[in-house]
Amino acid sequence: MRKIVLLILCIYASCMAVWAQSEDIFTWRNGLVVPGSNSEFIKGEEITASDEYPIYVWGSERVFSSNGKYMYDIQRIDVKEMNVDSPIESFGRRMNEGVRIMYNGHPILTRWGYGPFWTVEHLTQQENEQRTFLQVPLDDGSFALIFAAYFFDYDVDAGNMLVVVVNKDKATVVYDAPAFAYKYVPAPAFALEYTETVKLTINSSGNTDSCAADLSGTTWKHKIWKEGNILKHKKWK
Repeated sequence: MRKIVLLILCIYASCMAVWAQSEDIFTWRNGLVVPGSNSEFIKGEEITASDEYPIYVWGSERVFSSNGKYMYDIQRIDVKEMNVDSPIESFGRRMNEGVRIMYNGHPILTRWGYGPFWTVEHLTQQENEQRTFLQVPLDDGSFALIFAAYFFDYDVDAGNMLVVVVNKDKATVVYDAPAFAYKYVPAPAFALEYTETVKLTINSSGNTDSCAADLSGTTWKHKIWKEGNILKHKKWK
């Protein structure tokens, strides 16, 4: 009987180790960023905008590498001009359909979301969050930018989290999948724990009172964190 119990415990521990095994979200090769091979890191196909409508830049923020040598403009873009009466505006922010990273006046990345981008409030857990992205320094000349799609509170699926690594004159998407955080550690010791689904609390009127990461035993929990000049990922139940 004792041997059977020990065997069960060993199997359980082995399964837990597999579930919690960490992976590199990207690697460095000859000074270039190479996205990881795990298909879960980038879900779905890249979305492109129609050439029929011009791109409108309705917001821009300037960022620098840690050594101050490289400067970028992070643009919030859409395919139509902002309507000031739009119902999707709130506390000085508006949902945008895409983001564009400019370096030396030229775009090095344009990315359209699976849902409209918003602030990072569902990643930092700050209700009045104003930032539209997080910047995580990796080394003197490179950093990660993290964007979040808007979460519609009638849905149990989290909005996508987009992670882009910017290195000199290049920007590479290394992660694009749902994320709703329940633990956040800001840079420089960056770490983010999240789930891909959301637990909703519905009131008697059928409206959503609150939402939080779904931490039930049947859901996968994820963690992304900085280790040296890379980002790592693991998941577990």
